[in-house]
Amino acid sequence: MVLRRKVLAAIIVTLSVLTVLFYGLARVSVLQGFAQVEADLARQNIDRVVLGLNSEIDSLNKDCIDYAYWIDTYNFIEDKNRQYLEENYDPDATTIHVDLVLIIDNQGNQVFEQTLLDPDPALHNKPIVVAGDPTVYAQLRKLAFKYSGRAGVVKLNDRFWIVSFQPIFKGSNTTLPSRGYLIFANPIESKILPKIQETTKLDVSFLPIEESDTLSSTEELGNVTSGEAVNVSVNYPNDQLVNSGADYIGLTNQPVIHLHVNSERSIYKQGMASLWYMIWGALAVGLLTSL
Repeated sequence: MVLRRKVLAAIIVTLSVLTVLFYGLARVSVLQGFAQVEADLARQNIDRVVLGLNSEIDSLNKDCIDYAYWIDTYNFIEDKNRQYLEENYDPDATTIHVDLVLIIDNQGNQVFEQTLLDPDPALHNKPIVVAGDPTVYAQLRKLAFKYSGRAGVVKLNDRFWIVSFQPIFKGSNTTLPSRGYLIFANPIESKILPKIQETTKLDVSFLPIEESDTLSSTEELGNVTSGEAVNVSVNYPNDQLVNSGADYIGLTNQPVIHLHVNSERSIYKQGMASLWYMIWGALAVGLLTSL
């Protein structure tokens, strides 16, 4: 009986030690592989968000170019034809989907301005012109002269916008002098973010760049251009979530907004479940063999 107990104790100790070793080796090898896949997917989520944001910018920029190179827009700066406004910038019009439109001449004077952000229903008389924040218009006028022909993300009065600044030409004849600038803008928070969340199916948020914990100085960033994501990071606040973030380069070639994506650690959970199946399976085989 004593020998049997000694043998049984030796078997139990041996199985326990082997199980612990097997668990440690499996955790290092298997879970590291799952963690790498999870980190790669988290970085790909940032790429998907950047792609969605850049697609919205490209679409807005294309519309702005089409209207800026349109001869009716060119003539409007001179003749102020109200029919042009009624046919193109009425809130019920489906030709463009732009919340803020600004037309300025070469002297920086506002020829036309309209914003459909929270318009007053009492003002819905055709043609509707809902005045926006004068300080926002003033910032846009300055940016138009500096960033003519470009589009990107800008911060105006603590709000983020995608904006396109295009010189107004007479049709495709760009040899003639421009008569001014056409500016199209859409707010990110209320118009762009919901679209990206819907198309990517991700828990995305756009945060002020000050909330980024990876922000680098201008010298460290090197040669970056508008539309790029820099300082991509992946972190794990707990065993249930994986967060990925990046600083997005805006129109001025500086980080302007912080992209943040929350994801469940589904791959990690699957890896842990597989690991425990392996452990219990190996333990059961060991016990049966011992018996």
